[in-house]
Amino acid sequence: MSKRPEWWLVVLAKIWPITWKSARATQWPLVGGLVAKTALPLMSEKNFNVTHIPINKTISGPQSTYLPERVLEELIERSAHRVIIKRCTCRDERKCDNHSIELGCIQLGAGTEEIDPRIAHHVSKEEAIKHMHRCVEDGLVPMVGRVKVDNLIWGVKDRGRLLAVCFCCSCCCTVLNSGKYLPEEVSRRIVRLKGLTLTTDHQKCTRCKTCVDACFMDALSIENGRIVRDDQKCKGCGLCVSLCPEKAISTSIDSVDDAVEELQGRIRQRIDYESDFQTNEEQGMTSNKTFWMMLMAGSIGLWALSVAGGQLLFPESPLKAWGLFLVLIVIHVSELPGTFKLGRELGLSPQRMLIKTMLYGFTWWVPLKKGIFDR
Repeated sequence: MSKRPEWWLVVLAKIWPITWKSARATQWPLVGGLVAKTALPLMSEKNFNVTHIPINKTISGPQSTYLPERVLEELIERSAHRVIIKRCTCRDERKCDNHSIELGCIQLGAGTEEIDPRIAHHVSKEEAIKHMHRCVEDGLVPMVGRVKVDNLIWGVKDRGRLLAVCFCCSCCCTVLNSGKYLPEEVSRRIVRLKGLTLTTDHQKCTRCKTCVDACFMDALSIENGRIVRDDQKCKGCGLCVSLCPEKAISTSIDSVDDAVEELQGRIRQRIDYESDFQTNEEQGMTSNKTFWMMLMAGSIGLWALSVAGGQLLFPESPLKAWGLFLVLIVIHVSELPGTFKLGRELGLSPQRMLIKTMLYGFTWWVPLKKGIFDR
């Protein structure tokens, strides 16, 4: 169990401006590139991938369904464990007047078992579903996906067992207020639901610019007296549909089943939110930290043996004497491309990956990848 006292939520609200200010800072001259480069490891493809679920009740298509119910209820039903964070940090920081601060995010997966009950309610599936409906009925837009920084915020060891379900308001949400400032490499990890299309009826539209001003990605503009949507930027959150006073914007989806399947697939590539934690005995020795530490010690011993043994066995043949040592170097060098890629995903420096891979080989990076070793 992590240790996050109740006052931690107060501290979070005080320091939360860093999140949206840093997003805007990526656009500053001179230092913007440095800010972006510093933040990118936390926002890598593996560490940040989210999708907004539009709450519009009228979505046309071959299957008629209310998307939050279809998508979120299934996620909650499948989750191994779940909590409701007691306060929404975004709304707490902005002192929101439009929505209750108590409409906090839901976190799903076995990792939530570690979240301190002083900052979150550990709830049943039924309670989580009821909370979801309350948030959606209040006009909050769900955002679902992998957000690595949540592991640090809520004190959960990063083992790929924490799935975020945020409930966002356009007035306070960090993402909905910062999306347009994010580097393109990060913004494309806010992924629109597969097959979702938003269309403007130009006969109804009065060009009031309500939708243009509300779009958090600057995907809407007025050109030649008509609303133009940049589909490359649009994330399908549905805010423009909800806010349009003339009801001139509509949504449609090609196939709800395909959209849900694609979203589930993306989530499962990054998060296992369905499985319970198993004991080391159930998982076997390969999930035991001590087992891997012993192998690491053995790796160092093998380096020493390759040098000493070669000298003792082949004192008159330098090539043979150093043969095993050179073989070990070749093996470990061959592992470097994979470990450098892993390092980028986990936000670790190339120097660290190089040194540890050359010293320990797979005995270090395999348990790191599995989440057995801390980063």
